[in-house]
Amino acid sequence: MNSSCELCKAPKAPKTCGECGIAICKNCVRFLANDHMRFHPDPPPWSQKGIFCVECFERDVAPELERYDEVAARAENVKVVFDTYHGFIPCLKKAKETVRVEKNDLGKGIALQRLKFLAAWQGFDAVIETKVEAEKVRNHGWETKSWSASGIFVCLDHRRFRPPESD
Repeated sequence: MNSSCELCKAPKAPKTCGECGIAICKNCVRFLANDHMRFHPDPPPWSQKGIFCVECFERDVAPELERYDEVAARAENVKVVFDTYHGFIPCLKKAKETVRVEKNDLGKGIALQRLKFLAAWQGFDAVIETKVEAEKVRNHGWETKSWSASGIFVCLDHRRFRPPESD
């Protein structure tokens, strides 16, 4: 099959857009890394396709990537207060339920990062009563740990409280 790029009319178009299905050449293709949106709570269906034409990328992918990156930047500033803290925590807004990040094999830090991202995604600036737990997993003589994290999302009253530094 001898296909040409539908955008720039180049003679060879070995790729196809994952969104609209048109033939595109290597100069017109836009890639999305598979793990770029790994903390997204409900990743869009196009996030697994990875290859896009310029039009689909600008229309569908770029706005969502901008939003994701903005939330990821806010997640770095989310304060974490562990369950071992026994002082008073003044909150302006508090989530109704404890949020739990399910077990994963990537480590303690990734479980905590995912919890912080979810807090920022929902518009909160802190996670209180945070617990990070490990469970041993045995697999044919190998032993690893599967990590999970849980906590309550809040908006802190920063004038009255400065949380302890996160670990």
